[in-house]
Amino acid sequence: MKASKYNFFSKNSNDELIAFNAISAALAKMDDDHYKEYKLIEEGNAHLSNLGEEKKKEIYKNLERGRFIYDEKLYNEDDVISTGYDINRYYTNHLNLTIAPTMDCNFDCYYCYEKKSGIRKARMESETEKDIIKFVNKLLKNRSQLKVTWYGGEPLLEKEIIYRLSRQLLKLCREKKCYYNAAMVSNGFYLDRKVVDKLVKFRISEVQITVDGLKEDHDSRRFDKKEGPSFDRIIENIKYAKDFMKIFVRVNIDRRNIDKVESFLNYLKENISPGNITIYLGRVSECDFDMGPISNVLLSPKEYYEKEKEILIKSTKGENKILGFPYPNPSVLPCGAVNFNTFAIDPEGYVYKCWEVLGEKEEAVFHISQPNLYSKKQLEWVNWNPRNIEECRECKHLPLCSGGCVIKSMRGKKVCTYWKHHLDDMLEILAYKYEKERKEVKNV
Repeated sequence: MKASKYNFFSKNSNDELIAFNAISAALAKMDDDHYKEYKLIEEGNAHLSNLGEEKKKEIYKNLERGRFIYDEKLYNEDDVISTGYDINRYYTNHLNLTIAPTMDCNFDCYYCYEKKSGIRKARMESETEKDIIKFVNKLLKNRSQLKVTWYGGEPLLEKEIIYRLSRQLLKLCREKKCYYNAAMVSNGFYLDRKVVDKLVKFRISEVQITVDGLKEDHDSRRFDKKEGPSFDRIIENIKYAKDFMKIFVRVNIDRRNIDKVESFLNYLKENISPGNITIYLGRVSECDFDMGPISNVLLSPKEYYEKEKEILIKSTKGENKILGFPYPNPSVLPCGAVNFNTFAIDPEGYVYKCWEVLGEKEEAVFHISQPNLYSKKQLEWVNWNPRNIEECRECKHLPLCSGGCVIKSMRGKKVCTYWKHHLDDMLEILAYKYEKERKEVKNV
């Protein structure tokens, strides 16, 4: 037996040992007997164990089940990670599309990276719609699923395009006996009852909406350019929409609203029933354009992670279940962009691998009117591999991020996973949360 190199250990406030394995995502309290045997294996001294054969066999079984140890004669864990990565980046049974019918937006948020887009006012033309359908029709052959994410700008500024394309995409999937599902990233301003009912009809089952805190904070930074304040309208839209689709509320955090996040969580808890809604936090980070004097409101990753940890701990112990709690699950791919069959399409028909570069035509892998699945830029993304980066290759956290954000890495701005900074800190609260939930289920 061999000890996994992807093990992490931490003590909780009761001096109990919490163990976590980044390949299996196993989380466990480990008693002295298990830890002593584990250390003997790690140090190559398993033969020095003084436990009886039956007890030792039981402990080995438990450690192996969590992948804290493994039989090196049966497999190499690094090869398992590499193989999983290769299988998933070349997996072509699913087609994943992000479609931006427009890059225009009714909001003018200070942190919007899309301000740099040279096609901010572009609207998708009918010829591009036709080319998308031709492209999908060709690629759906022998594929079992089509997943579409509607994006922008604000996609609902061009809802008729969404309706037309959705109708045709659904028809294609029915003809080819292919499963279809869709999602949307929206500011929520136009997500009224009539629109929700229509989107549900077109199988859009989840929407991500950004709400940056309570009314005063949100309205000071996320407002409609014509109608002004947006908070009340968005909240009412969420209240209706959540009964028909999953709603993910993102709260973008900087120095100006970080101390009010808990008040916002309490507001949501009291005013919106938690079913079908999850809130999660995100740091406003530096964009690729000059943010000028506003940059001083941005939090460093360390500042943000410390505050997020504090909020998560308070929320868990206060049972605010509306807040999504991150779990360090293994990440087979850093993102969908490295998958051969994942594409993002801008309003002018240029096709990219990553939606963060929509509008940067030099980053396009091809034009939708002339698809080239083996273009140089397409293969540059598909063949990107974190194991070619020494820092990643030797990192214990690799199974949790697979190298992190690819576009940032390509541009020399590598950003490591959240868990690299705070996994040890979070093990105690993770153990507390899941032990508590286990007891609640047991007592039902």
